[in-house]
Amino acid sequence: GEITAGRCVQVLIGLNAASGNAQLTSPNNQNTLVVEVTSELGVADDSGSLALDFVTDDSVNVSATVDAQISFTISDTAIGFGPLAVANVRYATADATGSDTDSAAAHTMAVATNAATGYAVTYNGPTLTSGANTIDVAAITNDADGTAGAEQFAMGFSTSGDATITAAYDHNAVAGSRDWAFVASTTTSIASEIAPTATETISAFYLANIAATTQPGTYQTDITYIATGTF
Repeated sequence: GEITAGRCVQVLIGLNAASGNAQLTSPNNQNTLVVEVTSELGVADDSGSLALDFVTDDSVNVSATVDAQISFTISDTAIGFGPLAVANVRYATADATGSDTDSAAAHTMAVATNAATGYAVTYNGPTLTSGANTIDVAAITNDADGTAGAEQFAMGFSTSGDATITAAYDHNAVAGSRDWAFVASTTTSIASEIAPTATETISAFYLANIAATTQPGTYQTDITYIATGTF
């Protein structure tokens, strides 16, 4: 029927139309194509036209790059047990004076990466050593304080996020279920992620016991931690 003046008419062309079976194609021999529309075939009661300009390449390619990133920081690099005693366990503290409880971490490590399959944190270092004398390393399971009167040096870790702490080092929130371990002079994994992660904090705890026969001296060790993004 007749469409009154002032109305908006939408014209669907090509495959956009209900019965359309082909699309208009760009002409090969000209840059501009004029499309004319009339109100009735053969009768110029009302008409209009629009011009379409065609260029050889009408798409714009947009590119960007995201660099591989990983960050790793350690809150304190000089911790200590203070004086060790045969009668009771000692835990390392950030102020190097030591404590009889492990209520606070000796230091923390912060890791963040955009690596597709996360990261791994490893350590390597000797046991506590004074000249030719050493304190034995230990593997302690489900025990908060190890064995008083026996030489033991070990570590445990907890996480603020969902990283996997290696089973032998799992420092759970429940004090009685602490796991401690140390492997001397061997690169050993203590935590890992399997996906990109924002900053995640790993808390480190250190335990030491000595025997009545442990030789006197100033004992120390340098433990190197490495965070590796698994890109």
